[in-house]
Amino acid sequence: LGFYDFEKFISWAADKIPESENLIVFTRGEQIYIESELAYNLYPRDVKFINISQSTPEKINNEVSNINLGAKNQDKNSYKYIIALSLEDVKNNGALALKYSYKTDAGLIYTLK
Repeated sequence: LGFYDFEKFISWAADKIPESENLIVFTRGEQIYIESELAYNLYPRDVKFINISQSTPEKINNEVSNINLGAKNQDKNSYKYIIALSLEDVKNNGALALKYSYKTDAGLIYTLK
């Protein structure tokens, strides 16, 4: 994905996303290393992962909405930050607004519009 130092990216993301905010990470398939590193190093933020393989933007947005609805029902903070590891992961998704970019095509942090 264009990351020479994934730990450096995680540190950068931790600086950009406040500790009191929860986030969602888009992954393709089961990315055990990526998921465990992000969850551990971004603590105390709650991190949810969405496998976006073969999903449309509409399906992805519905899953984000369902996660936020579940958080609301449990009186938890919403998940307004979204990490896309690649620009390809958010292609044609108009529900997201780019907030920060680690690289032009990788390591993107979005918020919900």
